[in-house]
Amino acid sequence: MLKIDKQALAAYITLRNAKVHKTIEFGEEVFLDLDSNGNPIGIEIADITRSQEVGLFHKIARKYHIPELNRFHPEALRKVFA
Repeated sequence: MLKIDKQALAAYITLRNAKVHKTIEFGEEVFLDLDSNGNPIGIEIADITRSQEVGLFHKIARKYHIPELNRFHPEALRKVFA
């Protein structure tokens, strides 16, 4: 599920529903919410106008075994804000 906040120029990708235990910065303006077991539950892009590398999302996909993230492209998301 994708939530967009056009006013804040932010986006949140929900991977699964769970309580956030910890948030880590995974890249510039990209934050990963983790559950109590360290499993990812969501990704926040705090400023979509900043250049996000596709490789960053591929890195998250590899590290946390989320292959569907390999289809994500930040440029497509930026177009929503245009």
